Amino acid sequence: IYTVPAEKGNIRNLTETPGIRERDAAWSPDGKWIAYFSDRTGEYELYITPQDGMGKETRITTDGTMFRLPPVWSPDSKKLLYADKSLRLFYVDIDSKKPVLIDQGKYFDVRFYSWSPDSQWVAYAKQDANQNRAIYLYSLADKKISAVTSSFTDNWNPVFDPAGKYLYFFSNRDYNEVLG
Repeated sequence: IYTVPAEKGNIRNLTETPGIRERDAAWSPDGKWIAYFSDRTGEYELYITPQDGMGKETRITTDGTMFRLPPVWSPDSKKLLYADKSLRLFYVDIDSKKPVLIDQGKYFDVRFYSWSPDSQWVAYAKQDANQNRAIYLYSLADKKISAVTSSFTDNWNPVFDPAGKYLYFFSNRDYNEVLG
């Protein structure tokens, strides 16, 4: 994992790990950390490392039995969201390092997930039997899932507005009615 300054400064090799594959690097919103997956144990595990290159990396997960999808930082820089190829969606607190299962799909990967600005809600899209996705919200405080849409139409990529008042998402709502 490398960092490259926007203007002046040196390129830094943060992990210095030849022969090990690292992927899906993501900066924390506070600019202190970079999260990434590394296969140094033989399976992809989630790590964080200080972005300034000073300090030791920290392994966040230890159950790498499944290929994982890109991590997403919470706005408070304390938690990470990620999904895996077992169709599960997790969040993990970087201090406790205990993954919490949010939900599990039945038909396809959970590929679209995001945080609310207060880091207390997760929005995600999950596929249904009709191959359309519905949007769901997960409350970290209540540990409850609420459907925001149905899967009557295909919905994906939910994102909160910066104030946390609105949830935006894409939806395919072209009905193409045929008369006659």
